[in-house]
Amino acid sequence: MREYKFRGRRIDTGEWAYGNYQAGKGKHPHVISWWTVHQSEGDIWDEVDVAEVDPETVGQCTGLIDRNGQEIFEGDFVRFDDNYMIENPTQQGYVGFGSASFYIDSGYGKHYRWIDYDCEVIGNVWQHPHLLEEAKSQ
Repeated sequence: MREYKFRGRRIDTGEWAYGNYQAGKGKHPHVISWWTVHQSEGDIWDEVDVAEVDPETVGQCTGLIDRNGQEIFEGDFVRFDDNYMIENPTQQGYVGFGSASFYIDSGYGKHYRWIDYDCEVIGNVWQHPHLLEEAKSQ
């Protein structure tokens, strides 16, 4: 079964929250929730933790990991080697979602064949917005 995982920046701390996403409507906030297992003096229990997140920062996990073992999310910037590009095989681009698939937008077009690429996450659009301008100017 496929796991659907999201991340978003917490409103209260600015830290990233990872887990299930519930989109807010009306007065209800956008939240990410996750299970936490606790242990104290031999007792073990679990509970659901919830954090309100900025909806502009929410991105879904692609289900893929980069060459360093880091999960790749929508909104990440990746450096990748495109084995079909002879002149400039090492590129960078923004991870997006469209046409029912995740893609890398490198400025040269959208790349959908992830199996062909050796990716490395180098940032994301919220913490490193300058990378978006660099990708657009390539």
